[in-house]
Amino acid sequence: MVHQSLLRGTASGLPRSVAALPPDAITVLDEIAAAGEQPSSVLASRCSMSNDRIGAAVSALVQAGLISVFRGPAGQPLVRLTAHASVRGLLRHPVAATASQGTKQLLEARASLEEMQEVLREFPVGVERMLTPEQLAETMQEIALGTRKEVISVLAGPAPTPEMLADSQDRDVELVQRLVKVRLLYPVEHAGLEHVARYAEELAEAGAEVRFADRLPHRLLVFDQRVAVAPLDYSDSGHGAMVVREPILARSLGHLAATMFRRGRRLEEALAGDDKPSGPSPVDRRVLMLMGSGLADAACASRLGVTDRTFRRYVGSLLNRLGASSRFDAGVKAVEQGWI
Repeated sequence: MVHQSLLRGTASGLPRSVAALPPDAITVLDEIAAAGEQPSSVLASRCSMSNDRIGAAVSALVQAGLISVFRGPAGQPLVRLTAHASVRGLLRHPVAATASQGTKQLLEARASLEEMQEVLREFPVGVERMLTPEQLAETMQEIALGTRKEVISVLAGPAPTPEMLADSQDRDVELVQRLVKVRLLYPVEHAGLEHVARYAEELAEAGAEVRFADRLPHRLLVFDQRVAVAPLDYSDSGHGAMVVREPILARSLGHLAATMFRRGRRLEEALAGDDKPSGPSPVDRRVLMLMGSGLADAACASRLGVTDRTFRRYVGSLLNRLGASSRFDAGVKAVEQGWI
């Protein structure tokens, strides 16, 4: 049975909002939000707290799904804000209770993906860890051979090299020739790379669909809505991958990938997209998190260090750029477009 928190976004006993967190945790959260990813060792001096208080605050934030702690390239512990914070806020929003099943499924899948990428988390039944390239390659080949209907690949992260695309082209074309619907989604900035644009054109001629999106938060592949593959750590694919075979979770991740793909733009639109909405800034993502935090506008403005009027102007700008009719709708569209 899959862990309840992976399918429902929230676990019992966790703080219901930012407003419910201890004061020390809010101070640490604000520091991480303002300074971005950083070594956990610097938090005590920056927040003027003892190591014991910092430890308790970090623990509360991790349990609430607001930050993650992971190992940096040199092995040092780093902390960063998670998109899970924004998604949890949406799941707790009163409107979520009456939202469509598709909207709930989208938000739950996004929350689940963030939770599963906690490397040290105990994996639920139906989710396997692949720690070596050889193990992953063998598993991917087995999954691809069994695929009959559709592959959706969300290609977040650094741009692929020409050699990487050359290696994958035959496999992608072979899937298309087997009448498998192949859908590839790249970050929009990759559209300006000659080798990526050429690859997109060649795959489209072969029968695949290739699109580009403003921002992609995670690398994700979904096969026939029955198996999903994602890196254990989106900041470093060398840490391995997870293979999700649990039916409900795999379908939810497939829904997430398909929704993001539908929001993408074709190559010619991406190349001529000067008038298209740009991706989110750090302030945009902070505002999205605060919008779902349970705090009043005055408290949100204080967290950002701006006036109430300026915070409401940020919110209005986000609603306009996302084409949203409400704050809840803006959060859902932010998930659809890969902003969080």
